Amino acid sequence: MEAVANLISVARRPPSTALSDFLCRRALADIFLRLPVALTGNNFPNWHERVRKAFAESPTLHEAIEELTTLMFPVAPRTPPMAQRILECIEQAHTNPRIRETDVAGALHLSRNTVGRLLRAEGTSFRTCLRAFRLRHATSLMRSDLSLKEVASACGYPQPSQLSRDFRREHHCSPSEYREQFRRVTARAQPSFGGNPIPSGE
Repeated sequence: MEAVANLISVARRPPSTALSDFLCRRALADIFLRLPVALTGNNFPNWHERVRKAFAESPTLHEAIEELTTLMFPVAPRTPPMAQRILECIEQAHTNPRIRETDVAGALHLSRNTVGRLLRAEGTSFRTCLRAFRLRHATSLMRSDLSLKEVASACGYPQPSQLSRDFRREHHCSPSEYREQFRRVTARAQPSFGGNPIPSGE
């Protein structure tokens, strides 16, 4: 890794001419082609293509070297990604019917725009996550004897009708139909002995 550190320090110095930049990229590419086996004992798939692309397309030598060293020595994040912290915050607060995106942003000392951007990068949104957590909770509670109003209240829905709408969209049936289907399946799964005592095995 000392050799890599030295390469990075050299790459941070701006080349004086376009020719020296080209020669530096070519020399460093030749070195990096041999680095995986030399430093880690491993060879990486398509390594030659990755090296060529990094040094040909990266705006600076430093960025090219950083990209390739990250591939060779991936570093696990020491703290959960911020997007994960946002999801955990939404999950913890999903039972609050008044929870808003600004509340989550404030709890994490972020702006609302930042929360939205981080969630979009994960392919989701605040409303989608909140609805998913509430529905997962509601689906579990619909297997109990709680009324629809009690389930809605426990999951953060201001009105049972909102729960019914989301539930039907997700499960293609109403909450009461889901409960009935669950009870039928559960009843069929239980062994029946026709009212006779369970055999003792003697």
